Amino acid sequence: MIAFGKVINRHNRCGRGGSPRFPGGTGASRLRHNPGCGCAAPSFLRQLRRAAVPFVFVFAALAALPVLGLNDAEAVLEPEAEAASPPPYFLSPFDTVRISVYGQPDLNTTQRISDAGLVAMPLLGNIRIGGMTVRDAQKTIRNAFIEEELLRDPVVSLAIEEFAPKQVTLLGQVNRPGAITLPSGSNSIAIESAIAMAGGFTGTARRTRVRVTRHDAAEDRERVFQVDLDEILEQSDGDFSSTTFRVYPDDIIFVPQRLF
Repeated sequence: MIAFGKVINRHNRCGRGGSPRFPGGTGASRLRHNPGCGCAAPSFLRQLRRAAVPFVFVFAALAALPVLGLNDAEAVLEPEAEAASPPPYFLSPFDTVRISVYGQPDLNTTQRISDAGLVAMPLLGNIRIGGMTVRDAQKTIRNAFIEEELLRDPVVSLAIEEFAPKQVTLLGQVNRPGAITLPSGSNSIAIESAIAMAGGFTGTARRTRVRVTRHDAAEDRERVFQVDLDEILEQSDGDFSSTTFRVYPDDIIFVPQRLF
């Protein structure tokens, strides 16, 4: 403001840059001037433009920060839309299932899903149902009987007799580090609930930089997510059913220690 006031005063001396608020000129424009008056307006504008250039580079660098420093195995979590309902259960290896075909007792079977996600069905052999919902598994088995021309319109039902135990590991600044078991019948759990089951954060936990490591079987690589728990807790307001981030079996949660 001081520099701007000096410019106005020099305009006043040339009689062209005044205004009703700053007497001495025509009032048409504060920056109009007589080229021969020697005022510093052009110099002032050049300095202003030069001063703005570094800020452009600063803002560009700040915009690039979320991208820089992350390799192919890492991703910064962006808040997702809140889930309208709990996710469905997907059949997992070592779940025990009972499969029945209406009116065909010889085809009924109870067995544990193999580590490859397979069950051995009478007349059909191995059928892959791991990773499917119960409904999708029933359709898969039904369609297999039809395609093999063994049954015309079978009614297949599948029930889960026993859920396989599923665990998530917590390390770092939680009160009880180690493995926790997901509730029976769950494929995932809210990250807030997982940390609560481990006794909550310690007093030195860096809650804004929690890291979740997950094995991506489809791409055969590890993926790392960075989660801001403070933001999630603020958004969820205690309603973990609509959380923005869930952890899955065999995920590893690491809570770092803050420096100050």
